[in-house]
Amino acid sequence: MISSNVLKPVLLFVLMLAAIVASCPGIKAAWDSETVYNDAVTTVDIDVDTTGIPHITFQDDTSDELWYAYKASGTWYFDTLDGGFYPGFQPSICVDDVTGDIHLAFQHHNEQTLRHAVLDSSGIWFVEEVDSGQNTGLHSSIAARGLTTRIFYYSYYPTTRGLNYAHLDGATWNTEVYNSQADEPSLVLD
Repeated sequence: MISSNVLKPVLLFVLMLAAIVASCPGIKAAWDSETVYNDAVTTVDIDVDTTGIPHITFQDDTSDELWYAYKASGTWYFDTLDGGFYPGFQPSICVDDVTGDIHLAFQHHNEQTLRHAVLDSSGIWFVEEVDSGQNTGLHSSIAARGLTTRIFYYSYYPTTRGLNYAHLDGATWNTEVYNSQADEPSLVLD
């Protein structure tokens, strides 16, 4: 039997969480789910923009293509980018809440590079290499706001093994080993 001393704090936490959720506009009490893509996919990531539109990125497991999709007016729209063998391995997505630009970070597996892709308001993808080396760019996590773009990613490259950090300063990417013992990051800008 569970002690009432344990149940009281848990119950209080649940009640506080329920009150917070109930008081937040835009938070639904139930989850909605739907099939977005019918083929096998790997490493899906999602972000929601300031208007509530969901944006996702994933790798098609059959064609190995990197996909981007968003839902507007009840319809899903799809786009592919960065071709080649395993072009978009383990992608991460974020919507810049200042500019509205869509940012992706991913490993181009065949080239062993970390890539950054931006879809700006003109509707054109700009893809660039951020870092390279043996198994660089795995488990990426990206965050962007205005002129600030940051990526955490994992590298197996001997001189940069571990969790790495990349930040964009103007037009130049700067990279550094953040923690040689960590992997699989998650990043958010506050």
